Amino acid sequence: MSVVCSDGGEVQGGVVATAATPLAAETAIDVLTSGGTAFDAAIAAALVECVELPMKCGLAGDVVALVQRRDGPLETLISIGPGASGHCVGELEIVGPRSVGVPGAPGGYSELASLGRRSLAELAAPAIELAKKGPIWTPIAQQLTREAETVLRRYNGSIRYLPGDQAPEVGKRLPLPGLASVIEDFVLEGPRLFSGALGDRLRDRLGENCLLGRDDLLKGTALWCEPACIELADARLMATPAPTHGPGLLEAFRLASAGSAPRDAVRQAPPRFDSGTSVLTAADTEGNAVVLVHSNSFPNYGAGIVIEELDLVLNNRPGRGFNLTVPKGHPNAPAFGRVPETTLHAWALEHDGRRYFGATPGGRNQLPWNLQTILVLLRSGSLNTAVTEPRWGYGAEVGGFDIEGDHPDASTSSERIVAPHSLRSAEQIITRSLSGGLWKAAADPRIGSVASSG
Repeated sequence: MSVVCSDGGEVQGGVVATAATPLAAETAIDVLTSGGTAFDAAIAAALVECVELPMKCGLAGDVVALVQRRDGPLETLISIGPGASGHCVGELEIVGPRSVGVPGAPGGYSELASLGRRSLAELAAPAIELAKKGPIWTPIAQQLTREAETVLRRYNGSIRYLPGDQAPEVGKRLPLPGLASVIEDFVLEGPRLFSGALGDRLRDRLGENCLLGRDDLLKGTALWCEPACIELADARLMATPAPTHGPGLLEAFRLASAGSAPRDAVRQAPPRFDSGTSVLTAADTEGNAVVLVHSNSFPNYGAGIVIEELDLVLNNRPGRGFNLTVPKGHPNAPAFGRVPETTLHAWALEHDGRRYFGATPGGRNQLPWNLQTILVLLRSGSLNTAVTEPRWGYGAEVGGFDIEGDHPDASTSSERIVAPHSLRSAEQIITRSLSGGLWKAAADPRIGSVASSG
């Protein structure tokens, strides 16, 4: 169980949690213990995750974050690439050259990095070194690669993500020197990473099917805004606002608090169907805290297109926002300049004198898993229980749910029953008293998430 501390105690120093990437957590702790802030730790860890989980997050993707600067108000950062000049109904495809959208991650990472005290070169150094040396391929990375093999072969020649035309072997290093060079360019260019030569290289890779104009890659994507909020008699829940799925979480929470069964509450919340996400959280002794949700893919390896010599996985905007089946006037219909709705979101709960921050990967299951976590915290306040209690989530059938076999509802439900701890939840929680003090942290053990203190 990846729980930093027992429910009865707090930890000295800062805390971090990462999804299935222990090295990212170690990197963040190193930054914190050497005097960096939570924002420094989060960016260093996020760039390491881009190397360890390139099928889920990366510099061609998006960033959503919930931020607390010391004892200031909660803020949200949304850096999602808007629709490009060629994005319109009838033009986009789910994967392939005609699915690639404007990257939002460089703007988002740069904004968060600007809140810290370390240089971007210092923060990127661990990820650059890891890419050159090669990340050790994990079981979840291999599984996600195998799920995407058909798409990767369809749109690429020889790529390092399929060495010898096979999924990388678990436990072996996979050097990604091209990705190291891209991160080095990010250190120099920051939010303008794709505004010059790299953007031209991206458009050349897509060829005549490219829907991105050169000017599309010059626009800023990062936006700071207030969180959405709902207040009850004994609790206050805040979340990243639209176009994230935070408002959907608040609506499901309102319905559940009013007496609806949690699964019924989730069914009534506005649906989202994209996926391909990683999450990390960090907090420091100064009181800074950040939950960073970053995504590059739906479901794995984005568009299925890699700029081979750069090991750069390109995003696919449809499925990660734009919906190809809705009418032209729908908020998620492809359109130039439109920022699409997305499942990405993070939340903060105030209850019983504490503030909890949290999020999980999981595509459309982010909302049900976050809701279940919040309801456990309201019921018991136990971090251990919140990240390990049996879960349910959307299943393969439309409108249906999968329920882990040790869940209390499993014996009486008509929903599909799956093995205990088999859902890909990776919930992370950090918390401390509203009056300040030390932190607690916990991470869901289902796919190897890690929570650490330093």
